[in-house]
Amino acid sequence: MFQEYCRLEINILTSIEFDLEIDLPIKHVRRFKTRYFKLLLQKVKGCSEKQMEPLGRLIEKVCELAGKIVRDQYLRPFCLYFHAVVIAAACLLIADINESFVEFSEGLNNREYVMTTY
Repeated sequence: MFQEYCRLEINILTSIEFDLEIDLPIKHVRRFKTRYFKLLLQKVKGCSEKQMEPLGRLIEKVCELAGKIVRDQYLRPFCLYFHAVVIAAACLLIADINESFVEFSEGLNNREYVMTTY
């Protein structure tokens, strides 16, 4: 039993190339959120705050959901196989697809769906 644990530890250390400083995907999700908000404010200077509010809420929801998905991924070995940036991008994509679908289905229920995200 002890030898099996030692073998598993060696496999894990070999997978991460003995680099014990692992880059966490949540850091990239947070960085995306702050940078995207800054970029949005720079690009859309002519819009009022009221017009930007729905987009800001959408970005907030997507980043919050992506953070939850990232935290769920810590239970799986994805951090050993993929770079943190790739995991963060995949989680942001999944969160965006989910939020767009929720917004679309709510719009269908209300019969007044307007595509505001794109």
